Amino acid sequence: MRLFLFTSIFVVLMFTLCIVAAQCEANNIGFSYSRAVDDEVIGIHGDYEKDLGLFDLEVEGQLQSGDMHVGSLDVSATFSFVRLSSNNSLKGFTLGSIGRENVMTLSGVYEVGDYEISLGVFGRNGNPFKTAYELSDPTDPLSEIVETYHGISMPEGSSWGVSLASGMDIANFEVDGEVLLDPNDVRHQGNIGIGTGGELLGNFGWSAKANIVAQSIKDDKSRVLSIETSTIIGVDYNF
Repeated sequence: MRLFLFTSIFVVLMFTLCIVAAQCEANNIGFSYSRAVDDEVIGIHGDYEKDLGLFDLEVEGQLQSGDMHVGSLDVSATFSFVRLSSNNSLKGFTLGSIGRENVMTLSGVYEVGDYEISLGVFGRNGNPFKTAYELSDPTDPLSEIVETYHGISMPEGSSWGVSLASGMDIANFEVDGEVLLDPNDVRHQGNIGIGTGGELLGNFGWSAKANIVAQSIKDDKSRVLSIETSTIIGVDYNF
């Protein structure tokens, strides 16, 4: 957890230094309004891409805070047709109860024009966040106490599996999707994201992203399907 927070702070500082020095091959950094896990939040987001000769580095992160704190930090390095990526996510109602998850993936990448597909293996590790509760009827103090909706869960422990991902550009939209398959048939996950953006004034622009994550977890008695959606609208500084 401390490592994730340290890395997030480091990436934000890196984006800031890029703006000041104007020497990095970065995409953008900006402030955003988001609706995530049924909560309205505000925060920061950014993208960074650089060709380092031996490999291409790409970093994308966002941190949003409201009634719930949500964030992600995705780092990937592509060597020719081989990609190593680390996808990190956090979620929690308080800073002291945040859960986190890290997915490390090694995959082969195949590109045809604006279309890309990758197949690989992943390892996943994480810990859940503490459950929060609320009144089923906020206007009635005597109503039943129920678990607060928090989107998809983050189970304890480690697992591995097979990943299949694809991405493409359609007009002014970037569309990408990924499926994580568990060979033990315990936990499967899939997500699809759509993003677009445009210019505002000078180096400033706007961006909008929508993401849907579906997860299927099998326990001793049944299989539970949960879905989480999020949208982000932001103003960016592009360079």
